[in-house]
Amino acid sequence: MSHQVIIALWSAVIAGAVLGILTEPEDTEVFDSNPDILREQLVTWSNEFFSIGNHHGRLSQIEELTSDSSNNPASSNPYYSYAHESPSGIGGNSDSSGRYNTFRGRLHSAASSPPATDLFEGAGAEHSRINTRYHDVARSDVDGKPIIKEENLEWMLQNIFMYPRNHNTNETAKEIARKYIIDSLQVTSGLHTTAQHFQPLQFLSMYEGQSVPTGTNIIGIIKGKEWGTPNDLITVVGAHWDTVNFTPGTNDNGSGVAAMLEAARAIAHSNCRPKYSIIFVAFDLEEVGSQGSLVFIKEYLMQILKSNFPDELGISRFQGAFIMDTIMNFNDTVGSQIFPTEWSLALPEVYDEIADNQHRGDFLSMIYRRDVDKKMASKFQYHWDKSTMDSRFKLSPFPLRLTAELPPMEVLADHLNFLRSDHSRFWYMNDSAVPQTLSAVLMTDTGPYRGNMKHCYHSVCDGPEVSLYSNPRSLKFLSKITQVLTDTLGDMSECQYDGNANQNSHRSNFIKTNRVHARSSAFKHGSPLRNLFNFVRWMHTTGAR
Repeated sequence: MSHQVIIALWSAVIAGAVLGILTEPEDTEVFDSNPDILREQLVTWSNEFFSIGNHHGRLSQIEELTSDSSNNPASSNPYYSYAHESPSGIGGNSDSSGRYNTFRGRLHSAASSPPATDLFEGAGAEHSRINTRYHDVARSDVDGKPIIKEENLEWMLQNIFMYPRNHNTNETAKEIARKYIIDSLQVTSGLHTTAQHFQPLQFLSMYEGQSVPTGTNIIGIIKGKEWGTPNDLITVVGAHWDTVNFTPGTNDNGSGVAAMLEAARAIAHSNCRPKYSIIFVAFDLEEVGSQGSLVFIKEYLMQILKSNFPDELGISRFQGAFIMDTIMNFNDTVGSQIFPTEWSLALPEVYDEIADNQHRGDFLSMIYRRDVDKKMASKFQYHWDKSTMDSRFKLSPFPLRLTAELPPMEVLADHLNFLRSDHSRFWYMNDSAVPQTLSAVLMTDTGPYRGNMKHCYHSVCDGPEVSLYSNPRSLKFLSKITQVLTDTLGDMSECQYDGNANQNSHRSNFIKTNRVHARSSAFKHGSPLRNLFNFVRWMHTTGAR
């Protein structure tokens, strides 16, 4: 590519930035996207990350979004407004609070909806009410065991998790994503839903001269028969919904959130009657040191365990957490998978397997502590092996030799690339209020170490164009992961299935809001300017000529 062409392309991008359509700051990330971080930096980071025992007092505010007093969504859901069916099949009016409304009745299918409509009602951006539609989904899962829908995953990645969800970049897009996640858990799945608002406790130096953001964890609960009793064995499914600056975050971590929401929907719409409870949580501010999971454990999960076990902590009754983080990148070409040196030292057997497979990125990695989290990992492995979905998709266990006790900081620093997600908060809270470790397993496609994500991790090109459209098998890969997760949760919660209609079966319509960014083009594959920016960024990064 000639220098003249590159200059011309960059000029177009810069023009778009000047117009306010697309900009990118020079600020560095809290966590460098470059995997090769200096050891001194790792030790410094580890010391701050795992030294949290001095925080006392109330750290978050709980906002209950669901009332258990009624089965009528209209009376219990602040985002729900009942309306009679209109002749077109769409009903409901927006209220003065700016919340977006939902409704029951016969609803339009995806095919009958307009191909593109304004996100906000009215012509001007000053309108804050969101235009929402429902679309029917197949109901074969209502009469049996949980079945995930691939089209639901695809829709979320195309429409919700395709824009930055960062407080510095686009507060509007982040707010709309937040409302969508709430609606998905609360209205689509009928879960008891809570918002946990908090401010970060660590890495505050990065906000020097700026206001400290407020984060929001979004929590939905499928209550088992043993809920609220000492007999309950709770399982958590977590995925962070925030992004770093200016990355659309379709893979990191729209893929994890979409899988979590679809698993919740599939279970809620099935005939599963769980004995044990499942908590689904979308963590905020993971990209600034897993601050959301820190506060969730300290002030939400531990409160539940303590209330169930007033005379003891009750951690032994906690089954563990599945953390889904960047899980849809599938690449089976030779040499597509990087395996860093520190990984091969920690996991020589895994390295040998990947090397024998010619370094193909055709697997989901399952990271866990060999002697602590093995029971959870074995459950997921069992259902993966049992699955009849595409056998090209592999599961690769990463059994680390880390112990339940907090290791020395130097050891943690050596394992940092295995700890860079919310599962590490469950492993090592290092807090007097949480004296023992909690079991957790991380599911990931290895992020920046595979295929396109070598260049697109924490970058503007982690959008649908690269993470979804460039390889159709990635969506199939995500579908298998989501179904296996759903099957594993059904097993761990000891679901009992019967022929009676599920109380949530009337909710078996998948919520679809319109596109998230008011100023973007409605083209299916993104705006021409954004495609141009991604293309130029790609050419510049890869050194193409």
